[in-house]
Amino acid sequence: MNATILLNWYYLIFLLPAGVAVVLLLLSTVMSVGDGGADAETDADVDADVEADADGESESEGGGLGGALGWIGVGHAPLTLVMGSLLLGWGFTGFWAVRLLSMKIESPGAFIGPAVLIAAVFAVLIARAVAKISAYIVPKIQTAAVSRESLVGQEASVVYPVSVNGGRAFYYDSNAVLHDVTCRVRPGEPEIGKGRKVILGAYDEATGRFYAEPSPFDQG
Repeated sequence: MNATILLNWYYLIFLLPAGVAVVLLLLSTVMSVGDGGADAETDADVDADVEADADGESESEGGGLGGALGWIGVGHAPLTLVMGSLLLGWGFTGFWAVRLLSMKIESPGAFIGPAVLIAAVFAVLIARAVAKISAYIVPKIQTAAVSRESLVGQEASVVYPVSVNGGRAFYYDSNAVLHDVTCRVRPGEPEIGKGRKVILGAYDEATGRFYAEPSPFDQG
């Protein structure tokens, strides 16, 4: 295969996103290793916002964009991982779809449609699979030192406003392990804003959420 053929537009639309994905994942890894918890918290903060937005859209629109994003894995795995695997899946399957289809069909205009469809389907499936694997593995790593139930009574920092519909908070245990917890206030209690401190109350195993209340030590 002549390498110059890869410069054709019908290859570039798949290869360039794949290249962006590689750079994105490498930068994310380097930044996480270099800055530790600060970058992990920033990335998780973005994930919290995206997941909460997706949850909100899903509840208000009966699914829609929020439901689609949640199905792919946004909010259940690191955003950079989901997006990176989505772009890599698009690039990899798109490249091979074009490679195989072009052997049977000469006109790019004829084979690009099926190639795009194949790439889109497989990209979503790959991203979803990666997100599910990550969502299964990461909580086990995060809770290796401290179980969810043992977080009851601990003070955490709100990263997405906590209301009766849900919210997110971060807690670092004594081993500096980050616990990203989902929580809510009880019916009738006011929303607790981002950046505030909360005390993690009763843990509901059925929903995986804590009931949170404002921390008496919160200076906000």
